[in-house]
Amino acid sequence: MSSLILSINDEDDFTDALRRNLAEVAPTARVISVKAPAEAQWYLLGMGRYTDRERYPLPSVVSGKIQMRGISGQRFLEWLRARSKFDHIQLWLFGDPDQFRKVPGITPDSSDALIPSPRSDEQWQQLLRRLITVGLVEAAS
Repeated sequence: MSSLILSINDEDDFTDALRRNLAEVAPTARVISVKAPAEAQWYLLGMGRYTDRERYPLPSVVSGKIQMRGISGQRFLEWLRARSKFDHIQLWLFGDPDQFRKVPGITPDSSDALIPSPRSDEQWQQLLRRLITVGLVEAAS
């Protein structure tokens, strides 16, 4: 079974960088991209076009930015954590470190992560290798 990351991002460059660098360090992992938090909620709930779980399985990780269109990362975290059926899903929120104080729900004890936004492919690959090391993304077999 490969890892699946649901990426919430209206910036194609960010999702493209995630997809490109994940292919380098974990070729069996997949990224499914949605443009807005509301669409991610539909995906997770299996609503609308996302009812087919064969085609749209639940992800192991949801990634987004601390500031997303229409909802903050904190609000999305609260929504996700209010639903026990999503307890196994980790949330990665990317942003500038000075934004991290805006998300008090993520602590060192939580399975979720605040991650400084990578600025280069090298930073992306280092980050993804660390996540593989701790088991958040499956490495290639």
